Amino acid sequence: MGRAPWTALELRRLLPHAEVILVDRDPEALKEVGKAGFKTLLDDVARPRIREYGGADLLYSIHPPAELRDPILDLASKVGAGILVKPLSEDAYLYGFPDPWRKVQAWAAVLYLWSRV
Repeated sequence: MGRAPWTALELRRLLPHAEVILVDRDPEALKEVGKAGFKTLLDDVARPRIREYGGADLLYSIHPPAELRDPILDLASKVGAGILVKPLSEDAYLYGFPDPWRKVQAWAAVLYLWSRV
């Protein structure tokens, strides 16, 4: 999640009935975004507390480090959620997103979607 909740703010605006929970392993980052009224969860997706994600429909990550792609995929698989990732462009180029990831073009942004369905 980091210290830039811009995507979460836009999601909250576009999907006012959706529950958006911001996750980070940095308590100070969560403290900052908590001031904007978001529900937060202190956790590390590399070693997640699986039960905390129960009921999640979608996990999203903006510019995750390449080494977190597999842990995010594993977490989504365990809780039955989809994933939407906006990688750094060089990460997408260098590491790729093989099947079953699907490339999605949204205006100038290139995103990668993973779904169990």
